[in-house]
Amino acid sequence: MKSLMTLASLTLLLTACGAGNTSSDPSSTGAPAPVTGPTGQSSDTAPAVEHTVDLRSSTDFNFSSSRAMAIAFDAADATTSAGMLSFCTVYTRSGDSFDIDYDSCAVQASLVNGVYSGSMKLTNDKSSVVGVVWFKDKAIPSVYKEFSLEVGVKLVRRGAGPQSIVWR
Repeated sequence: MKSLMTLASLTLLLTACGAGNTSSDPSSTGAPAPVTGPTGQSSDTAPAVEHTVDLRSSTDFNFSSSRAMAIAFDAADATTSAGMLSFCTVYTRSGDSFDIDYDSCAVQASLVNGVYSGSMKLTNDKSSVVGVVWFKDKAIPSVYKEFSLEVGVKLVRRGAGPQSIVWR
């Protein structure tokens, strides 16, 4: 009786794990679909690639997963009080205000006479950042500004050089 229960349990387990799958569809067995060659070739004309060494890309393809952003901040209003500048990537906009995850700030720097010049690295999935200027004098409210990076990303991909954020 004990061996009958073990055999029934083993049969159920093997069937649940797919051992009983006899379908000829490769996607139903978990086998990876064949990868085709370079873009521009249809799946009918492209040879199947079995190893990563066989993958080909165009010579101008950039494998970089991040990009450098130049930052130039120069605001006359920021010269009246000592301040800090932050650029953050994780935030939500609600009307004219922002809810910012300050752990996502790629730049947190002091302003010297209302000026900052520097750079930051951003991953390619970021299409915008929010800049925040904080003042030591609590009577002066913080200033927020959102920067869209999509156009610059397209320019960088075409070889137009580094993208920059200018806040004046």
